[in-house]
Amino acid sequence: MTGWDTLHTQARFRPRYPSEAVVRFLTQWFPGEGALLDVGCGAGRHTLVAASEGHRVVALDTSTEGLKWLWTRCLLEIRPPQRVAVVQGTSTALPFPDATFDGAIAYGVLYYGTAATFAAAVEELWRVLRPGGRALIVTRTPEDHRLGLGTRVAPCTTLLDGRAGAEAGMTMYFLPRGAIGPVFGRFAATVVGQQMSLPPLAGEERHRVNDDWLIEVQK
Repeated sequence: MTGWDTLHTQARFRPRYPSEAVVRFLTQWFPGEGALLDVGCGAGRHTLVAASEGHRVVALDTSTEGLKWLWTRCLLEIRPPQRVAVVQGTSTALPFPDATFDGAIAYGVLYYGTAATFAAAVEELWRVLRPGGRALIVTRTPEDHRLGLGTRVAPCTTLLDGRAGAEAGMTMYFLPRGAIGPVFGRFAATVVGQQMSLPPLAGEERHRVNDDWLIEVQK
């Protein structure tokens, strides 16, 4: 079992309800049917909400365990379940032709890796989107507490240690504000928001801030 499969055996890595940011993105830009890609879909909370709104969704993840959970939920909740295609793959080498999708979601996935893998994944999103297509990327900022939970292996990049729990041993990249423009430079427009949250923990662990960029782009 891979590290990603181990994560998806844990309920906290299989959230059921979609992010409000994703719901807003879909409602604003995809009121009708569309071909959407959910990169790093995991157990599919965003795949399912998009499919339930009538979109044709390709759900991609590297984890066999995550995709198994997703397909089980599709069979139970989506009619017809064939509205969702489940594909195993990686964000840096998307197994699709150029200009395949009207839209894409990459929620909490591209930061697993380095600055180079992050940039490669953004290039792949650009490639598979149709002209005018839009994507929502949610990724860690340097204000996120995980930046300090391990060994700095490069600027804004940490090899996470045991304090990161189930993510220990993974490399995580925290996108600095100044890198957003260059990394997404091939897109015609970029809208940036930021969301911060504190985990419901007591005592000294209350300083563990979760902090993400909300990046919306158009090809």
